[in-house]
Amino acid sequence: MQGRIQQKLKETHQRFSEDSYRLRTEIPILLRIGRATVLFIFCLLLWGILSKELHLWGLIAGIAFSILASLYSYKVFFEKTIYHRSDLIIRIEFFFLYAVLLILQSYLATFELIYRMIRGNYSSGVVRIKIRLRSQIGRTFLANTISLIPGTLSFWLEGGHLYVHWFDKKTDHSVKAGVMIKQDFEQIIQKIFG
Repeated sequence: MQGRIQQKLKETHQRFSEDSYRLRTEIPILLRIGRATVLFIFCLLLWGILSKELHLWGLIAGIAFSILASLYSYKVFFEKTIYHRSDLIIRIEFFFLYAVLLILQSYLATFELIYRMIRGNYSSGVVRIKIRLRSQIGRTFLANTISLIPGTLSFWLEGGHLYVHWFDKKTDHSVKAGVMIKQDFEQIIQKIFG
């Protein structure tokens, strides 16, 4: 009885390791090809919008330079490791939600900033907040988002932490400051970039 259980465990383990090996070798290749294709299409569209060249040699040059640009910038946009993400392109619905939230927060922060400047009721300072995003492009996107909102300026990204100059520093506590500054942006950027 015990021998049969051990035999079944060995078979299951062998089957599992073969499946995981096949997934490790096949999926990243397809994922890299898909990512490179998406990046190439983005570069070609950007080139088409900026150059407005529609004759044959212009299109050939655009395709060639788009291929070169996508190969050169692949490592900038995509990381070597996969973080539990199955889709290849940016989630458009979350990007739309991000844009709406950014516009809304920018207006609200502008009015609050003007009010505090007129009243002289503010105390600026630097806070260090923790970032839970794993991808480098997601972290950079969050830092730029924080800088776009009036009253905050991110100036140093170090590992999993971001240093932010806050016009009206409401707390010295890192976690509370992170919740006030990041708001819902971190969760939305996590869903966009993984």
